[in-house]
Amino acid sequence: MTAKLSALVHRIAGADPGDAADADLLARFVAGRDAAAFAELVRRHGPAVLGVCRRVTGDHHLAEDAFQAVFVVLAAKADCVRPAAALGGWLYGVAHRTALRARTMRDRHRRRERAAARPEAVPADPPDDLAAVLDAEIARLPDAQRAAVVLCELGGRSRAEAAAELGVKEGTLSSRLAAARKALAARLRSRGLSLPAALAPAVLAAVPPDLSARAAAAATTPHLLPAAVSALSQGVLRVMFLQKLKYVPLALAASAALAAGLLASPTPQPPPAAPPARVAADPPKAAPKGVTGPNRILLWQNGQVVSMDPTGANPKPALPTSLGTHPSMFVVSPDGKRVAAVMAPDGVKKAGAAGVGKLHLVDLGTADAKPEEVGDAAIAAWSADGTQLVVCSFTDGPSPKDVKSTTTVYTVATKTHIPVKLPDNHILTDWSRDGRHFLTAELGTEKDATLAGLWVTNRDGSPHKKLAGPDAAVFMGRFSPDARRVLGGVLKALPDETPKEQAERQKLGAARPRPQPVLTVFDVAAAKGMPVRDVPLNAELLGFCWSPDGRRIAYTWRETHPADTDPDTETQSHLTVCDPDGGNQRTILTDKGRSTREIVLGGVDWR
Repeated sequence: MTAKLSALVHRIAGADPGDAADADLLARFVAGRDAAAFAELVRRHGPAVLGVCRRVTGDHHLAEDAFQAVFVVLAAKADCVRPAAALGGWLYGVAHRTALRARTMRDRHRRRERAAARPEAVPADPPDDLAAVLDAEIARLPDAQRAAVVLCELGGRSRAEAAAELGVKEGTLSSRLAAARKALAARLRSRGLSLPAALAPAVLAAVPPDLSARAAAAATTPHLLPAAVSALSQGVLRVMFLQKLKYVPLALAASAALAAGLLASPTPQPPPAAPPARVAADPPKAAPKGVTGPNRILLWQNGQVVSMDPTGANPKPALPTSLGTHPSMFVVSPDGKRVAAVMAPDGVKKAGAAGVGKLHLVDLGTADAKPEEVGDAAIAAWSADGTQLVVCSFTDGPSPKDVKSTTTVYTVATKTHIPVKLPDNHILTDWSRDGRHFLTAELGTEKDATLAGLWVTNRDGSPHKKLAGPDAAVFMGRFSPDARRVLGGVLKALPDETPKEQAERQKLGAARPRPQPVLTVFDVAAAKGMPVRDVPLNAELLGFCWSPDGRRIAYTWRETHPADTDPDTETQSHLTVCDPDGGNQRTILTDKGRSTREIVLGGVDWR
């Protein structure tokens, strides 16, 4: 039943929200912003959410702000909860994240006040509290295990009821619960604590009626939110936007994630009005031979874009952290003076309504840089003379064939967009320096075949040459400066699971491992690829680019760990420079993340 049909049936029948399942209530809210359905979700899940917020913040008033912010986030992201029956686990994770952010903001403010008054040591953290540790550890569980714990241990559902809601067998649900309790017990034991037989008394809290009412009202009247709640919810939404794409470190990989259902958004806003004509066939004037930028590598590192020499020397900030630049979605102009960067959208409505961000132009090396908005975008590439950008945005669908994209050429001087007609199911990845060709990724037609190939496409939108097919799908590619080669990440299909392997994995609620991209150089004329040698076997590819003369490449990568590694294990990321075949390798930068999930290095460009 679709969300709209479900909502219609409930309105006709006059169903009591208290009798409906979470999935039905969520569908009613998504379809018609049903206030009664949302109020029931607040009543139902409020005790778990408030319990988390109180323990993490340690402050009554701050906990109430965080509580309201959690449900503002739900109102903005209601259509992204998948499966809808796992809403309780989703809210638990959002509550922990929101409360941590609220506490961090408060502590940062207090430290500034103390520093201004008299410098002194920051007091040590209080001893571990059982309920607070449980919050953190439940939030760390895999989604499927957390959903089972929240439904059964906190929500009071029987195993049969929870299994029916989640659409799994009762034995599968029992396996997930057992795995979750085993993991929780081990993690608590490492802190000198014991897992209680019943979790609900330790983590639930009574919600004052007026607080529930305020949180429910936030769904339909976000413009009346208190300033503190609004700022907190917008901050969480912005972080969620970036984290949605953090495992899709290359611009086009976002399209694969969209097709797989990782990003959800309604129909995108159309680009600024433009003449209804295809891009002219004449390419822009190419940059004079030998004219390049400053020969600097630009890299996303810990929230900002930094610039350095090809040896790693003389690093310095290129864009301020405050701009919210996406970890990979930025490209530098040919002269190295401007960057086109996708930035996280501001505000609850924008963050909840777009699966992609806003493209901005920013001058490099300017402390007070003021971004110039171009429009909705996920991918962009410069023309050789730096006067134009080709810009691509797209939206989600239940399968790859439903992903919709829009491509335009944006002229910087006139601020105008002209539509580009790419072949159906193609998404842009790059633009050749001579202006004659686009590099595009063809999406598959089924959920199990997200990518169908990498193409060189003529500027008028007609196909020119196919470089790779579905057996070695390339999710991102970049032309060499002379357009004779393409540097790409090849996703090779994983071996099929045996029925036994699949059953064991599903019982534990674990996702199937994703194929890791293999860095590959393609010869365009021969349409053949050769992997870059000596890339570490445990490398998760994050970004790559050509040097301005095409003689070297640079790539960022993060070390991977076995599946059973503690998520809080420190993880190193690296920037490596080498010849296109992998020879003469040199790692010029290494940075360390605090966990296996933290991204500290991202995309890279070289001008």
